Amino acid sequence: MILDSFLILLPLIFLALGGYFLSEFYSLSEDTLIRIVTDFFMPILIFYALYTSDINLAKTMKLLGAVSIVLAILFIASFVYCRLFKLDFKAFAPSILFMNSGFLGIPLMKLWGGFAAMN
Repeated sequence: MILDSFLILLPLIFLALGGYFLSEFYSLSEDTLIRIVTDFFMPILIFYALYTSDINLAKTMKLLGAVSIVLAILFIASFVYCRLFKLDFKAFAPSILFMNSGFLGIPLMKLWGGFAAMN
């Protein structure tokens, strides 16, 4: 069980170690690295994970419906919360509505359970 968890995390550990050792030779700012990862590598990883998976259209539509309902509930709840506590909705809502699960969730789900876990 522990070995399986370690093997799942092994690619991430290698990436972190590789970045650490490359930092001895190259000096890049943190902003540059963040921009490269979020704008280039993460979209490629997500596209590859989705492209190589066996996606079932009916299940995908169910998931889309569930996500839409959750986002609508979060939108309404954050709107009511902002009205009650007199907060700026435009500043408050994005942190509630836009989650970051797609960047790491899809590739990690593939690493954890393979293609079967993606459906």
